[in-house]
Amino acid sequence: MSNGLKIRAIRRADKFFVTNRVMIDASEVVKLYGKRHVIEEVFRVLKQECHWDRCQLRCAEAYERFLSLGCVSFVKWESLRLSQPSFSTIYNLRRSVIFDQTMLDFSLPDSISVEAFL
Repeated sequence: MSNGLKIRAIRRADKFFVTNRVMIDASEVVKLYGKRHVIEEVFRVLKQECHWDRCQLRCAEAYERFLSLGCVSFVKWESLRLSQPSFSTIYNLRRSVIFDQTMLDFSLPDSISVEAFL
């Protein structure tokens, strides 16, 4: 590129993947793009369903608590979704709860597996 930045483009079927990490192999680039989608989905749920976008706190400690509670809320929604195969997304589960078709269990799991979300 004109600014001296080196990039690498990888083609897989009809998709292109672009990275500035030129030393990693193509399969690793595609794998990283797959994780990026998961991360973006998590943040979309945190903003839309856990209301991170409505936070107006000014104190750093209070803001940290708010974000932590949002993460716990997301984990609970996701664990409920995974435990009920009829719900493909958190949005479907939320809609069912709002219209009283599904009752929520507010107990927290003893442990959480990160692999379940990847």
